[in-house]
Amino acid sequence: MTQPISLHNRMIATETSISNIFIDEYMNRASGEFIKVYLYTLRLINAQETIAISNIADHLNCTENDVVRAFTYWAQEGLMELSYSKDMLTAITMLSPKSSKVAKEPSPLESEIVATTEAPMEANPEPMKNQDTETAAPPKKPSYTPKELSDSMASEELSQLIFVCEAYLGKPLSATELGTLYYFYDCLHFSTGLIEYLVEYCVSNNKKSMRYIETVAIAWYQEGIQTVEQAKDAARLHSQTYFSIMKALGIKRLGKSEEDYIAKWTTDYKLSLELILEACNRTILTIHEPSFKYVDSILTHWHKNQVTSLKDIKALDSAHHAKSALKENKPAPKVSTTTNNKFHNFPQRQYDYDSLQQQLLNKNL
Repeated sequence: MTQPISLHNRMIATETSISNIFIDEYMNRASGEFIKVYLYTLRLINAQETIAISNIADHLNCTENDVVRAFTYWAQEGLMELSYSKDMLTAITMLSPKSSKVAKEPSPLESEIVATTEAPMEANPEPMKNQDTETAAPPKKPSYTPKELSDSMASEELSQLIFVCEAYLGKPLSATELGTLYYFYDCLHFSTGLIEYLVEYCVSNNKKSMRYIETVAIAWYQEGIQTVEQAKDAARLHSQTYFSIMKALGIKRLGKSEEDYIAKWTTDYKLSLELILEACNRTILTIHEPSFKYVDSILTHWHKNQVTSLKDIKALDSAHHAKSALKENKPAPKVSTTTNNKFHNFPQRQYDYDSLQQQLLNKNL
């Protein structure tokens, strides 16, 4: 029987190893603050040091909420495993980055999603369209009593959800806000992982109002979004649409009315980004200035004519040009020399103007 040998390290760690997979596939889609927290945490763990959220915040010159949000983000990405005790973060386990070519192990925040998914997810799945939820109105939000909320959200899973959401929003949640949060879980059937990503997504867009968060949640429900990956795909598409339209019109920011126009084109009219950008380009070429109202007039016309592709636009343009050409070549309508004036309701005399002119000349001679 051999004696176990304990190992100790007195070497000072002067280097921190970073995975190339992290650099290639994770770093480009994370915010700078999240990357700083990840790298500093990796450095502390490699040095086998204990850490405190306040110390990390002081060292990186950010808030403690920023650090918590970063930990939550990397847990969702599968690079950290977070352990809690009585709503307090007690341990962090760093996980190896996995390439997108290899199936990623679910993090604790995504485990419920994986457990309820019937089929394996593709690398970049399209948002699932559910006939019942795409067109039907969302479930009505119940009026939860304080006791119902207290009893329903007493589980460790929902307690952790409240803790993370309060960290994102930077404040304790009111009873009304807790009721809205539980509505997502109870009636919209969102997993805790999806709710956390929902709040993170809204906060990252500087929207901390629970009313706004609820609006986004209902939109996701009606689109059939059921997983974090589907929500991320929808968010990427949403961002790409906004950025492309702003670029086409030469503007740097959108107001509420402009966002409403875009929602009308993409959600109500269900027009592709290709058609929207074509309308934007025609607007600039025609009136030489960005005008959402003018773009809307073009897209509304196309929508009424059931245009769904650039080929349809070409056919509609050809028909318009043919109609215009026909109108230009049409002989002018014959204008009547008579009127309905009561002073002309009698036979008109006929004059030989050449003869009268000659008579006038002979008289003057």
